[in-house]
Amino acid sequence: MIFYLQVIETIFFIPVDENEIHHTVCVLKISYSKGHDDLSTIILKNCANELSQPFCTIFNKSLEDGIVRTGFKIAKIIPIYKADYKKIVSNYRPISVLPVFLKY
Repeated sequence: MIFYLQVIETIFFIPVDENEIHHTVCVLKISYSKGHDDLSTIILKNCANELSQPFCTIFNKSLEDGIVRTGFKIAKIIPIYKADYKKIVSNYRPISVLPVFLKY
């Protein structure tokens, strides 16, 4: 007798809620680096009440669709000097600065 086991490949994400986003924003470490969106953690923390609902909608829609929005995929690349001659490109290393809410 042969048995066949059917495996359904699925994954379920629990939707985030406004309280979870608000809490996450409130406990962010202060950082003065800004991504391409020009938002700093200070602005994000000061506007946590107003931004929790829109971010909740955006994040849940992204989880539901399985699509990461283009704006979340953009990073600002900054060359950081390592050593030796500053005029040689290989003496720099790239650093990606992501949008604040994408880091957490």
